[in-house]
Amino acid sequence: MKKAVGIALAAGAVLAAGFTGAAWYSGVQAEQALRAQLPELQVGPTLQLELADYDRGLFRSTALLTIRFADPDAILADGSETLSFSQPFTVVHGPVLWDSAFAFRPAAFGIKPHLAAQPDWPADLKTLLADERLRVTASIGFDGSSQTRLRIEAGELQLSDGELVLERGDLQFDFDPADRRLVGDFRWPGFTLRAEQGELQLRDMRFHWAGSYFSQNLQLGAGEYQIAEIRASQAGQDAFLLTDFKISGEQKLDASGEQVSSVADLTLADVSFLGQPMIHDGLLHLELNKLSVAALKKLDAKQLDADPANTDFDAMVADFMALFEHGAEFKIDPLRAEIQGEPVHLTLLASLPPSATVSPTEPMKLFEQATIDLTLKASPAWLAAWTPAEWQQQLASESADDTLTVSVRSGAITVNGKLWQDANAETGDEEMPVEFLDGAELDTESLDDAEAELTRL
Repeated sequence: MKKAVGIALAAGAVLAAGFTGAAWYSGVQAEQALRAQLPELQVGPTLQLELADYDRGLFRSTALLTIRFADPDAILADGSETLSFSQPFTVVHGPVLWDSAFAFRPAAFGIKPHLAAQPDWPADLKTLLADERLRVTASIGFDGSSQTRLRIEAGELQLSDGELVLERGDLQFDFDPADRRLVGDFRWPGFTLRAEQGELQLRDMRFHWAGSYFSQNLQLGAGEYQIAEIRASQAGQDAFLLTDFKISGEQKLDASGEQVSSVADLTLADVSFLGQPMIHDGLLHLELNKLSVAALKKLDAKQLDADPANTDFDAMVADFMALFEHGAEFKIDPLRAEIQGEPVHLTLLASLPPSATVSPTEPMKLFEQATIDLTLKASPAWLAAWTPAEWQQQLASESADDTLTVSVRSGAITVNGKLWQDANAETGDEEMPVEFLDGAELDTESLDDAEAELTRL
């Protein structure tokens, strides 16, 4: 009996030592993985992430994620920072995530951010983040796969200007590094905000996406996003109402793998404002085709290595031009809706030539070579409200005044089959008329001094 007990104790000691050693090893791997993967989360020079105060323990580690936002204009000027704050988080070591937030599941390690409001943040935001109302967790498997979750806890919150009633919502992303497969799902019954000014309600928001994630600028797959209703009311009357809004989209490569195309479809049932119908039965089909995969990958590499102090505007323009290495095609077919009681139908096809046809120092010439074909069918009153006065005169002279067709070729614009010339463009290269100088007193002495200085230089 004593021998059996001794064996059991020895086995328990070995298991405990093994678990402790595995937890220590998992902690080391977790820190190395976080430091290695952090650069991939950088979103250009405007958002910088930094891991700070990493304190590694045996079963858990703590650290701070410092987030710095920079104003794009400041970056072009001198790289000045405009906003910086830190968020604490805990790393739970494997091989078993001994924490109820991860349901004690096996994994290499888990990350549990503590969403904390900064001292100078608004009081209502502090209330929303208190008591882990928003909870984020991420677990990383032994094979590098990851599962990230965001939970919105249900409850009633008293805000400074009213009451916020939250329904429980769940967002989850699963990523498999073997094939770069990413699947995301989000379901949220919504919220209601009641205040003295009125009530705002969002009902039934959903999101689903499945595909392959390669980088910030290149994801291939398909998904959809929908909202059943957004309603804002005052004194029991609807001030704004949107119903049955849905977007579905797909991004895919062509047969060569060198070009990426995007397709999006948008539908909505109704939009009204102050009780008046604005949009009914809306439909939009949109495509953006032929963008360069190589240019997107180059943008990713530059974002990872971006130095805010060394932002080169000319290089940014060149990178933008490279996106159109194979040309580009933008298509709307159709946009169809009833707008303020009037039926509207629009189609548009715009094409750009390959960027190599123009000099990199003259990017606007690429757009001057664009070809555009537009057809808009609507009531004469609607066209009169949304088209230039010169075009309206041409439409009024035709029998079919409910259709507008516009074609652009090499900068020349044709409206309903007739060449249109912008009267304002005719004076673009002319000398300033003498009338502009009438009454002006010229300082000839200053002009003579300036001419002398130019001659000296």
